[in-house]
Amino acid sequence: MKSTTRLLLFVISLITLSSFQEKHEQEIQSSLIENNLQYQNKNKSKKEFLDAADSIIQSSLRLGLKLNNTELIHNLKLYKEIAWNNDELKEYRIHYYINLLNTNSNVNNRGASIYYAEKVKNESQNLGSNRLLIDQIEKTVIFSYQKNYNDVVEIYNNNKSLLEKTKEDLTQNRKPTVHPTDVLKLLSYSATAFKNINDTLKTIEVIELGKEIGNLFLKDENLAERTKYLSEFYIYEMEYNLGLVQKDANKSQNALYNMENLYNKYPSSSKGILDINLINYKIAFFLEEKEIDSIEFYISKFELVTDARKEKIKNLYNYKSKLYEIKGDYEKAYEFNNQSLKITDEINSQIVKEMDDLLYSFTEAEEAKLFAEIAEEEKNSSRIKYTLIITALILIIGISSILLYRREKKIKLKTQTLDMEVKFHINQLKEIKNETIKSEQKRIGKELHDSLSARIASLNHQLELIKLEEGPIDLKSDITPIQNQIKDIYNTVRDKSHLFLDSEFNFGNENFANSIREITQTALPEKYYDLKIEVDDENTRFIPNQVKVEIYKIIQEAITNIIKHSKAKKVEILLFQELNELKLIVIDNGYSNSLATLFSKNKLGHGLKNIKERAESLFGEFSMKSTPNNGTELLVTIPVKWNNPFFQS
Repeated sequence: MKSTTRLLLFVISLITLSSFQEKHEQEIQSSLIENNLQYQNKNKSKKEFLDAADSIIQSSLRLGLKLNNTELIHNLKLYKEIAWNNDELKEYRIHYYINLLNTNSNVNNRGASIYYAEKVKNESQNLGSNRLLIDQIEKTVIFSYQKNYNDVVEIYNNNKSLLEKTKEDLTQNRKPTVHPTDVLKLLSYSATAFKNINDTLKTIEVIELGKEIGNLFLKDENLAERTKYLSEFYIYEMEYNLGLVQKDANKSQNALYNMENLYNKYPSSSKGILDINLINYKIAFFLEEKEIDSIEFYISKFELVTDARKEKIKNLYNYKSKLYEIKGDYEKAYEFNNQSLKITDEINSQIVKEMDDLLYSFTEAEEAKLFAEIAEEEKNSSRIKYTLIITALILIIGISSILLYRREKKIKLKTQTLDMEVKFHINQLKEIKNETIKSEQKRIGKELHDSLSARIASLNHQLELIKLEEGPIDLKSDITPIQNQIKDIYNTVRDKSHLFLDSEFNFGNENFANSIREITQTALPEKYYDLKIEVDDENTRFIPNQVKVEIYKIIQEAITNIIKHSKAKKVEILLFQELNELKLIVIDNGYSNSLATLFSKNKLGHGLKNIKERAESLFGEFSMKSTPNNGTELLVTIPVKWNNPFFQS
């Protein structure tokens, strides 16, 4: 019964992860299309466009998503055109092939990975870049998956002189000719290969060389954050293996601890490679130590990691096989081991097929080239032999035929190209139309929610306060039906909000602060609330109207939340400029258990989501401090002047 439940949970987790992956894969491709449109509409410079595309693809890799290679190449068509037509952006030619390399490597398209790795190396040689080991790295990864450790060792030996020269260059403060992460990745895989062929001395030698080179690289203060993170990761990976070789469990465990700390040290870079590798190493460590509870815990975490590669399922079955072997359930161990071997065979078959396809394509190209050379030689020989025989008329007819054929071919090719471009632009227009409709619907709903529904809620709240005052009973009973009607109107407005548009605000230089005071005092009468409203009139005079509108609506939403979710008696609203930041603070002393619970679980309601989205639309940030029974503090920070487009004029 217990094993059946676990199997069911595993299947459910796979279905959930599959749905998660499909959704985010579509979002990534949509983001690339949107980035293309923003550049075409001149909303981004060439460099901003290229950097944004790189960032989008890096996000997909960190999430372990499986992107369609054909669709990705199509969406990177504009990227390639810009990179190859602008010499000042020529380094992005390498980025283009690295994006395709990493995407294919992420989903086990090993043949394509080697092809693009060769492209990266060729471009690096042309541009004098340092990605000269990239093709060797990709082959090392493939050989490691196939457990062809002797081939990995051969690659290491072939590049040993380059690795030692890299150490010498770093020691002499000379710029090395290879990329830090390429060097350390090659050394880490090589150390693992030596470990698996039981060459302990070589394993230790390679690891010590890797640690020494890695620490020399990390002395460079200009090293990019992700490069620093990967360098430290590979150093700790080698220290982990060193502990295994030396049978020093404390050393391996300490390496895992240091590896885990990379989450805090490099929060923006540590997703992806760290998630799955760290869990892999922990499972392997506890299998070695035979700690069943820890093994089961990390296997359950491993099942939830997003990874599009078949290796994940293969490793999962392998871990479960070893777990049941430790438990003494050899039947289960045998079953999972067979499943692991089956997937291993599938992976190897796929790699062999891709390699054969590449080899076939290469051989076919070489053969075509050879036949072309032979044909050219025969053609030249024939010309020499029959020059005196061929008449001028035949020559003219031949040339005319060739010209007509080429012209027909060009026309046909141009027609096909135009047809493809028309279809592409039609699809773009459809996409723009759909996005415009969605955007407008969302905007209308948000406007009605922020304005009309907020005022209705305020009116209902005031009637509730009147009922609490001393007065005729008949009057109070008459108020209840009115409140019910107001609630019906409020619900109807929220349900049908997409049908209406809110009117635009237009604040002058003088009445913005007064408008804030007016809406606050109307919704929260001073008769019942202790209000403190402070607006920096001098600095807010120069805020653009569009920014004022968003701030006004944020305050509306904050007041609505106080009325709906809090029993506050004291409210403070502060709006002021501090250095280069505009700050809005809303504080209440109400009962905030519900908000505290939602915020701690990162489950914001519609109103708080609106505040967050409006703040981010102004390139600002939104945060909330909410503790049970101690009130709530909302903080919106908006950059001004040089670092916010709304203030650049």
